[in-house]
Amino acid sequence: MPSARQALMLAFTATVFAAARAPAQSSAPSSMSPPDPASVLLEPVQAKPGPTQSGIDLPFDVQTPLPAPVPKTQPTTLRAAWLEPAPYDGTVSAGEYQDSLRKLPPAPAKPAVDPYDYLSDGRLRKTNGKLVRTERPWDVDGVSATRKSNQLGDSVSSDGWDDAVEKGKGLFKGKGGGHNWFCPEREFDCFVSPITNPFLFEDPRSLTEVRGIMSFQSIPSGNEVYSNGHANFYGLQGRLAITERFSMTLNKLGLQTLSPNGGTGLAEIWLGPKYEIIRDPQSQSLVSLGGIFQIPTGSGSVYQNTGSLSIVPYISGARRLAETDYGRLNGMATAGFAISTNSARSNYFYLSGHLDFDVMNLHKFFPLIEMNWFSVTSNGTTNQNFNFEGRDVVNFGANAKGNNLVTFALGGRWRFNDRWTAGGAFEFGLAGQRDIFQNRFMLDVTWRY
Repeated sequence: MPSARQALMLAFTATVFAAARAPAQSSAPSSMSPPDPASVLLEPVQAKPGPTQSGIDLPFDVQTPLPAPVPKTQPTTLRAAWLEPAPYDGTVSAGEYQDSLRKLPPAPAKPAVDPYDYLSDGRLRKTNGKLVRTERPWDVDGVSATRKSNQLGDSVSSDGWDDAVEKGKGLFKGKGGGHNWFCPEREFDCFVSPITNPFLFEDPRSLTEVRGIMSFQSIPSGNEVYSNGHANFYGLQGRLAITERFSMTLNKLGLQTLSPNGGTGLAEIWLGPKYEIIRDPQSQSLVSLGGIFQIPTGSGSVYQNTGSLSIVPYISGARRLAETDYGRLNGMATAGFAISTNSARSNYFYLSGHLDFDVMNLHKFFPLIEMNWFSVTSNGTTNQNFNFEGRDVVNFGANAKGNNLVTFALGGRWRFNDRWTAGGAFEFGLAGQRDIFQNRFMLDVTWRY
């Protein structure tokens, strides 16, 4: 019995010793088993750079950033460092090692949820300590339905104005389609307006603009009444594009001077409608018909009150003539006939032409030339002792039938931006009766909507 008990105790002791030894052996990697990928990618736990316990050296210090980029044709590898002396021949690439050193970006913070916004389905929100309603009480299903009434206040509100504009889009709309009222002209933006004969030579485009004009005109020494005098104008023009085809023009509003034997006074008021009958953006062609009402409501000292009224129907056109790498050539012309409603005023025909060149197609500088022809077709009865007329400056109602004048002008326009342009031109007579025209220098500045 004692021997059997001793044998049993010896077997139990051997079993406990074997069980304790098994976990220690399993913790050491076998040279034949593959390593854990996570341990390969993690930074080696080594107190200082140097050879590993297995005696295998790394190509470079793993505690410092990688050196210069390694060519793809010769990938650099790192040997894994181990805490145990068992050798390992597996390798990892330099890119994988760098990826293991990168830290993931922090997760974005979740926005705080306003409990009022959440519970009211977006209709209530607390802002700066105050409960704010984000929708009107008459909104239905999240769609804003503006409260309206039949009172006058709604018709002049912004919403009422928008409704009126929307309804007006179809007015005067041509084949080319329409756009909102008062919108700027963009399809024919490469044209520039004429400078000389400013009150009668009308740009065919439908424009919204305000133009300031100064005109300094010298009178020939041969004129018996105003010898060596001046006929100057200082004033404004305005145009309002109702649609892309229809517009209203204010051709003349300002002060007229006539010296000597005259003075300074309010000029006649000229205005009227204009409509584009041909509009072709592809070929850059425009033709418009219009009319000007010459209303003699000015000062009598400068003959701006002659008769009662003249009506001037006219046709105006513009077209792209040539386009090169150095610029673009455009042409413009207007022809009209001033018809007096009574015999007090003279009647006359006029024809004006314009050529401009868009230098390098930059839409900035436009040198130009212009020509004008005036022909008096009937006498007036207001000043029968005068044998000269004033054409676009003054209607004397004189005995000047058959007088003709042809002028030529050189000038240019500069476009500062889409809103502002300026122009200047010098005009002189080529042929015909000079009457009160020796030469003229003009300046204008235009603001365009």
